Amino acid sequence: MEDETAKRDPTGSIYLWKDRRTVVEFTIDRQGELKDVHVTMSSGVEYLDHVALDAFRRAERFPNPPPGLFSPDGTVTMGFGFVLGLARGFRTRLGPAYLPNSPAQRGY
Repeated sequence: MEDETAKRDPTGSIYLWKDRRTVVEFTIDRQGELKDVHVTMSSGVEYLDHVALDAFRRAERFPNPPPGLFSPDGTVTMGFGFVLGLARGFRTRLGPAYLPNSPAQRGY
């Protein structure tokens, strides 16, 4: 992402002045196969949202999901947050967005 950000905003005047956060919601089945993924909160930067979606689409099967998570239809849907912190130097944070008071849920 750092290279892509530098390519799209070489002076840092577009993206480097504030942190960007994308929250995605994903659904898996009992075998750990990804059934759906979509952005529920955009970072405001289209390519960063696409990177978040691609991370889930490229992931291998999610191994050994706990049986108690699943709804009667055999799926579970969860959220996950991606934070690209640019305001204070390049850094990323990843974490579950569905947990109460998680950084992805609280915002920055």
